[in-house]
Amino acid sequence: CAIAGQVGISGSVKIGNNVMIGGKAGIKQHTVIGDNVIIAAGAAVNRSFPSNKKIAGNPAQEIDLYHHELKTISRLIRK
Repeated sequence: CAIAGQVGISGSVKIGNNVMIGGKAGIKQHTVIGDNVIIAAGAAVNRSFPSNKKIAGNPAQEIDLYHHELKTISRLIRK
């Protein structure tokens, strides 16, 4: 695992192998993070994630969905 500075991990959290956690991310108690997961800086992880995922956001979600939501919000603001 690679854990950056100012990461908050509360309670009993199970973290898999080869996990990277960006700075100022937070992980809620009683969650399971699978192997090879990348957690973006500032992410608020409030549920478990399976292996081989990239997650970001508050609340945390798969990064593809996160980017899709950001694009949708940008389009709505422009209208």
